[in-house]
Amino acid sequence: MEFVFIIICVLFIALAFILTENNAKYLLAGYNTMSPKERKKVDIKGLIAYFKRFFIFLGVSLMIVGLTAGYYLSEKNTALIFSFYIIIACIYLVISSQKFYKK
Repeated sequence: MEFVFIIICVLFIALAFILTENNAKYLLAGYNTMSPKERKKVDIKGLIAYFKRFFIFLGVSLMIVGLTAGYYLSEKNTALIFSFYIIIACIYLVISSQKFYKK
């Protein structure tokens, strides 16, 4: 189970480095469906910098939480904590990234 946690954490950290300003219009959900006029309202440089910090932190903290929980709890409880941590973090990302969209 620890191997799976490590792979997922590495994928989150890799995601932080895959997204760039050049490929955001293809990879970033929501941004890829905006018209060019709507895209001008988005601080894409700030959003990508925030995105990178967020996913690096998520990957590292998730590894710590997952491996610590795996040491003390059952496999089922560890998987639940791991899953809820990701869900809560993604909800936080959606809410906190709204500041990069100008109306």
